[in-house]
Amino acid sequence: MPAPRQASPSAVSSASRGRHRAVSPPTPFRRPAVVGTAAVAVAVAGAMALADIEGSDPLGIPDPAALSGTGASAPTPSGQALGTHSSVAADSAQRQAAARSRARDLLASRIAAVEQPAATAVQLTALRRECKFNPTIQRLPASDPLQVENAQTIIDAAQQMGLPVRAEVIALATAWQESNLINMRGGDRDSVGLFQQRPSMGWGSYSQVRNPLYAAQQFYDALVAVPGWQTMPLTVAAQTVQESAFPWAYARWEQLADNLVAQLTADTAPTDLNCTPE
Repeated sequence: MPAPRQASPSAVSSASRGRHRAVSPPTPFRRPAVVGTAAVAVAVAGAMALADIEGSDPLGIPDPAALSGTGASAPTPSGQALGTHSSVAADSAQRQAAARSRARDLLASRIAAVEQPAATAVQLTALRRECKFNPTIQRLPASDPLQVENAQTIIDAAQQMGLPVRAEVIALATAWQESNLINMRGGDRDSVGLFQQRPSMGWGSYSQVRNPLYAAQQFYDALVAVPGWQTMPLTVAAQTVQESAFPWAYARWEQLADNLVAQLTADTAPTDLNCTPE
């Protein structure tokens, strides 16, 4: 009788591997998913936003009228539950309508904030062109506290006299050209003060024209006596009062005068700073 065959090492190894593959590994433990209130709120908010876009019910409850097809209410298990759902849906619709209204208002205000300055800039450019404003010759040095104080005095004088903003701009540009807004003790011949007014030419005594408020009032009195001064180019109006040897020079300070008036007065519109062409 033949001896039983011995399994070869390779066969044993192969069988072992086969038995190992046949055994299923233990199922790993999986922690149950925990859904917090924040996640639920996010999900509900997303569903409501999607429902608002699609015009459907955010809670997935069908409209009874749609179920019946006749507009009559379909029977419900609980009238109280339907009433609660209707109240929630109505409140949600009101909140969504209010949010849309706020969004429309915000968009309108932002559009106005962009369009209004652009329209004002176009209008200002047209006014300056008519008033012979030359942007290439403007000088814009910084002002120190003493110069700003003198500028404020000139503006105060115009306001006390009930003059328009354009008068303030003309006066400041004139004072910048004549004295750099410094209350000078002297100048050409007997010229003195912010506007380099000459006592010998009837502007007042030396002490008077060195008083910034008095000097500004004297300048304004002469300015408003010029016919059509409000519609003139700045340098023409200033020269008519000052009779300078450099009649074009006042135009160099118009932008600086605009900036100072806007800085020192709270309710000045950009278009008020320029002449109104006839």
